[in-house]
Amino acid sequence: MKKLIAIIIFIFIYNKNYAQSKLDSTFIDSTKNIITKTYPQPENAVKIFYAEKSELIVIQSIHLNKENLTIQLIDPNGKFIQETTLYQGSTLAYFDTQTLYNGDYTLKIIGPTGTSIENVTIKKK
Repeated sequence: MKKLIAIIIFIFIYNKNYAQSKLDSTFIDSTKNIITKTYPQPENAVKIFYAEKSELIVIQSIHLNKENLTIQLIDPNGKFIQETTLYQGSTLAYFDTQTLYNGDYTLKIIGPTGTSIENVTIKKK
């Protein structure tokens, strides 16, 4: 429950701070704890956040999902780690990274119109 509350607060603060941001950009928070990337895909546009302090990778849909999106987390060696679904009508999915090591991970976003592959770097202190 605490993680869910932390995610909601994180999304609220992020949207307030970056409401005027453009798509297809990379943003780095001034505290360098949050790295944000947005990827333009008209019907499946998502924002990907890595929150170091809460140890979460958050995937937020920019628009209301008309179809389910399957999101897979793959480690630096190409090994499948986890899978989650961003359900139709939902706007939020996340991966808990407490048990993961530092490194570059891959997110594979599978939707009805195609597949997108994005990289996320996990850096823990």
